[in-house]
Amino acid sequence: MTLTRRFALALSLVALMTIVGAAGYILIEHMSVLDAFYMSVITISTVGFQEVKPLSPAGRLFTIGLIVTGVGSAVYLFTVIGELIVEGRLREFLGKSAMNRKIHDLKDHVIVCGYGRFGRAVVEELTRNTVPMVVIESDPAKQGDLDGLGALHVMGSALEDSALENAGISSARAIIVATGSDADNVYITLSAREKNTKILI
Repeated sequence: MTLTRRFALALSLVALMTIVGAAGYILIEHMSVLDAFYMSVITISTVGFQEVKPLSPAGRLFTIGLIVTGVGSAVYLFTVIGELIVEGRLREFLGKSAMNRKIHDLKDHVIVCGYGRFGRAVVEELTRNTVPMVVIESDPAKQGDLDGLGALHVMGSALEDSALENAGISSARAIIVATGSDADNVYITLSAREKNTKILI
């Protein structure tokens, strides 16, 4: 499992344990939603603030269980965050998430498949005319150029359905197929037409 996936998993576990903890305090101790979430958060984070109210024996047993499971999830999350920071990949992860959200919100944009000599010329022209676009490129060495240009992009092969879908093929108005292989270009063209019958190719 990649480090970014481990981060997403750890974050999901902590969120789940927080919700489960809050639900437990609501059901067992009849706390308000705010008090229940407060108790859940301070228990999982081991902050040690004062309890909202004295707990019943059942509430104490539940808290013990929440500490054992929740604290373990929190420690795992902090460990993964530490690895991300040490490897200098936290900013990259957050930047990628923000870019994926921007791509998801695009409508009537242009998809450029391939950032070679022709693809680069197309991207520069679209940028000059402020045309919304997403570039699909399989060569990791070109990611730095795309980042520097500020172009929204998907790193992967346009031959894969997931890359086209991540680039928003269903809501795009046009696709420019500019890879270095004629066979690949034909395949991508057919895939694009299948996924969006109205797209301009």
